[in-house]
This record gives sequence, structure tokens and C-alpha cells, in this order.
Amino acid sequence: MSYFAFGLLSLEDAAPAKLDRLAEAAQRCARSAGLTVRLRGEGEPAILQDMRGAFSADSELAFFCVANAEDDTSEALISPFTLGMHGAERGLAAIADWVRCLAAEPSTRCVQLWLTEGWDDAFELVECTPQDLPALLTRRLQEEADIPSLHVSIATHVAAGA
Repeated sequence: MSYFAFGLLSLEDAAPAKLDRLAEAAQRCARSAGLTVRLRGEGEPAILQDMRGAFSADSELAFFCVANAEDDTSEALISPFTLGMHGAERGLAAIADWVRCLAAEPSTRCVQLWLTEGWDDAFELVECTPQDLPALLTRRLQEEADIPSLHVSIATHVAAGA
């Protein structure tokens, strides 16, 4: 089994300087949350781009969450079989803390988070707020006793004029 927690950070404006600032904020938030986040496809398995599918765009920053810099899956971060249920809950809580930290960044419009055990293309789409994310992830883990194949869309800021 290979577990993955990955996704896209969406910005209102994809100017290179803004992408760089968001990348810096993502790393700062990751350190604060106690996890490692790889950005821009660096060191991530190729299947993650396949699973992101048509969602990738120039105004988005790809990410991959792992427990340790040398990991090539999210197994040591979210696997209930490796870590037990409480360990998986702690990993999901760290991801939720990271998302909440990023939500405070003015340039972050939306976080698209995918969770899966292995390769999948049939993700259940769920929308939530950054504040609701921890409870959603914990509830779904407990209901399924495993990491569900989820695509969580987390709106952080409403676009001007929306």
C-alpha cells in the first residue's frame, strides 16, 4: 500500500514573485505544522500528476505532503496500518494545520487536497472551509478505518466581485 497526500495551491495572481512568496509561506507553514511539503513536483512520484489530472494550471502550485524529506509516499504521515488510527489522525491534523496556516496568506485562493491509498481516479469531491478540515478528515478516517479517496476543495478567500 502506498498512501499519498498531495494537491494544488491556487492563487488569484500567478505572477512568478507571488508564486515564490506562496512557496516560502508553504514551507514556513509546513515547519510550523511538523511536516515536510515538496513543491512544484520536486521529488514526487509521477502518478501524482496523473491523479491531479486536468486541475493543474499556471496559477497553481503543486504540493506533496510527507513525514520526512527522504519519503516517496505519505505512508509515514497518514497510513493507519503503519501508524495506527491515532497516528494517522495526528498526520491528518498536521496537514489540516498546514492548510489553516496557508489560508491566512492573502494570495491563497483555494487549496485542492487529494488523499488516497494507491493510484485512484475516482475521488469523492468534498468542499469545506479550513476550519472544518480537521473534523472532516478525522471523521472520514474513523468511518472508513482507512484513508478514503478524497478530493477536498478548501476555499480560503472569496475572489473579488464573487
